[in-house]
Amino acid sequence: VDDICTISLDTSGEHLHKRGYRKLIGEAPLRENLASALLAALLEHSDSLQAKSFELLDPMMGSGTFLLEAFHYFSKVQMRGYSYENWPFVIQDATKKSLEPKSPLNILKISQLLGFDQDEDSLRITKENLAILDAEFSGSEAKKLAPPPQFKMHHKDLFEAEFPAATQGTSRILICNPPYGKRIKVSGKMSDFYSRLFEHCKLKLNPALAGFLISDEVLANQIRIPQGWRQLQEIKFKNGGLKVRFLIFKS
Repeated sequence: VDDICTISLDTSGEHLHKRGYRKLIGEAPLRENLASALLAALLEHSDSLQAKSFELLDPMMGSGTFLLEAFHYFSKVQMRGYSYENWPFVIQDATKKSLEPKSPLNILKISQLLGFDQDEDSLRITKENLAILDAEFSGSEAKKLAPPPQFKMHHKDLFEAEFPAATQGTSRILICNPPYGKRIKVSGKMSDFYSRLFEHCKLKLNPALAGFLISDEVLANQIRIPQGWRQLQEIKFKNGGLKVRFLIFKS
């Protein structure tokens, strides 16, 4: 075009957010790389908790993307290939060599992953994806560095069921991607839904640190923040074309 030629090389093949373990997905799933980035942002604030270990909990886990990312956070992505590996001039031995995985201390301190969801299909999907990931993880170098956290999931509705208290000596960290009112509908106003969600999370789960990915269409002054919660950070971006924001609170 106008004597300008553009040559592009596809180095990745599949989209880079695809890790290879998520064979099954639920409704309105969060991309793996976004989940990992939000998890990292949340855990940056965990140093202030001064805890020996953390319990990471998702009360609306869906297909479990947050928890599955935490499960193998510091392992290499070995369950998929990349286009560049098939290029004739790439030294194959060099592509297989990498530095030992380095684990952030706050990731290593996660001793337990707890997932809850009211939908049985979501639990089935998460269990199947976990089995795929666990099989791959068992032979990886990351397991030599540290054993993965215990992963437990339960069929429970946040608004109706009772939940166990945090394990003694651990700090509970909550992360949640609730509906935005678009693909997954909620009854009533979204502002009321978020207000009720926050309040139930405080009363039933009592996290020391909490992160929520919510619709950016709901104004901040329309949501009731539980007494004793202090907002630490807000991250705005688009998820699937929808404007959202990730709110991080400390109790």
